[in-house]
Amino acid sequence: MIWVEGLMRIKFGQITLFENEKNMGIKIMALYFVLYPIMVIFKEHMKYWYFLFGLPIFILILIHIPRKSINYMKIVAVSIFLGVYCVNSLLQGYIRQYVYNWIGMCLILFIYCFPWILLTITENCWNEFTHIICQKTKLMFITVLMLYMHDYFMGISMNGNMQFSYAAMPAVVFSLYDFFENRKKYQLGIAGILTVMIILFGSRGPLLCIMAFIAIYFIKNQKKQIPIIIVGVLTLIYIAINYNAILNGVVVILSKYNISSRTIYKLMSGTISSDTGRSKIQDVVIGLIKKYPVFGVGIGGERIVVNREIYNMTKNMGSCYPHNIILEVLVQYGIIIGILLIIWFAVRIVVTYICEEEKRNALIILGCISIVHLMVSSSYLEEPMFFALMGMVLNYKYEENTR
Repeated sequence: MIWVEGLMRIKFGQITLFENEKNMGIKIMALYFVLYPIMVIFKEHMKYWYFLFGLPIFILILIHIPRKSINYMKIVAVSIFLGVYCVNSLLQGYIRQYVYNWIGMCLILFIYCFPWILLTITENCWNEFTHIICQKTKLMFITVLMLYMHDYFMGISMNGNMQFSYAAMPAVVFSLYDFFENRKKYQLGIAGILTVMIILFGSRGPLLCIMAFIAIYFIKNQKKQIPIIIVGVLTLIYIAINYNAILNGVVVILSKYNISSRTIYKLMSGTISSDTGRSKIQDVVIGLIKKYPVFGVGIGGERIVVNREIYNMTKNMGSCYPHNIILEVLVQYGIIIGILLIIWFAVRIVVTYICEEEKRNALIILGCISIVHLMVSSSYLEEPMFFALMGMVLNYKYEENTR
């Protein structure tokens, strides 16, 4: 049961989600991760799902940020920049007969995603990021199981279910972090159960995000995590030596219970690195980059061309993105602006990591959850945590010190 006590105190059963107004920006992020699997359920049934979840969180953010010092110049600059390239895509393709699709895309961008820049550009208490969100992994686990039960009973295919696996992945990352740092055994249990479910029922992308997090975490903490590193290396060596036997054993067990796993099948067939048809989309996008190298096609402008040339306008426009954030940026903003944006963002992440120690854990986790994800799937126009990461690197520490 969910209830509200006061303006900013929210409880879920016996677990308090918002205890007080302290670190409220981080707690709003925790709320997002808890509710995301529920949002996926509504997304499968509602056309305007982003209003149901985007607006309430937007309102929470608007309630929270007036108490913070805000650099309005940065907010206005980013808004104008995105607005100009939205108009660019409207004029180049959508204005003819797809204005409705364009409006929907812009609403998702500015209601569901952009507000996260407002939140993180004003947040300065990143030391509590992992502590606050890791406390909510039990709730994340519950909502992920709710999504699984919904998909199972609704007859939605659980063989390579991308929506389910990406909804489960953040809970795995936060649980693993808490286990590595604090040796909480229940966190390892949550991470283990959800990882097995992703392998059995999900897609490969979330596994890549999880592996990226583990690799970066141990590179960062190699000195204090030597015992776990040794165990991990020995485990990997054992798996490598007995790879075929282990894989065959898993297949036998899954066959016994009539479970079909897309990931296991690809491992068996040696097609784990195949692109599942995305190369066709990316070929069209590369052609657009060559055709519009200066100004690009605008935000989402490539979707109409992909839909027309590959699917004869029979595909949902929202799924015709390049499945790679680098190609997406280059095709939408042009080669020159696109490359400058990519370099700027990469440099800001590195500088923030080096100069602002309190943000390092958040950078690693949000980077693995969003950027690694966007390298292989989805679109940044529908990824709130990418915009949260952008707001974080826009919030320069030296500016706060001079206020």
